[in-house]
Amino acid sequence: AVSIPTKYGNKGFGKKLVQGAENYILSISNSNNYQSAVMEMGVINLRKDLFPWYEKQGYTIIEEIRPNDEEVSRIILDDLDVCCILMRKILK
Repeated sequence: AVSIPTKYGNKGFGKKLVQGAENYILSISNSNNYQSAVMEMGVINLRKDLFPWYEKQGYTIIEEIRPNDEEVSRIILDDLDVCCILMRKILK
């Protein structure tokens, strides 16, 4: 998992990190002569501020992924309703 702490937001670090990952996926795709390349990432639902940012970068929400054992997850996470939102961008 990779993230940029909130205090470093709006400084371009996140954009460079995502662009670097996308470029890496594209380079692998190109070197293997793949006809398409897709990047997927999971975003924690508690960070609602991130979804518009990723959408501006070309990502779309695909699905919500819930933990296998919700009871244990809620105990560990102080009864918060936490899940992962899968986002996807077609790179080529």
